Amino acid sequence: YVAAISIGRNPTVGLGEVVCEVHLIGYDGPLNHYGWQLTVTINNWIRDQLKFDSQEELREAILIDIETSVKLVESNR
Repeated sequence: YVAAISIGRNPTVGLGEVVCEVHLIGYDGPLNHYGWQLTVTINNWIRDQLKFDSQEELREAILIDIETSVKLVESNR
């Protein structure tokens, strides 16, 4: 799967712990499983983490990041 990955402290929601979130683009399987072991290869850097003024701004930025991730993978094929 192509993935959009966030590694950091989630400044918009105020979490202080460093987390790694992997959004598997196109995955339509069960979503209620945690603790899965994944092997992830990072090929591109899109942007630094930003603190957004609202959850809606964050969602919009994530959608742009997902589009950018797909375009980067397609251009490298």
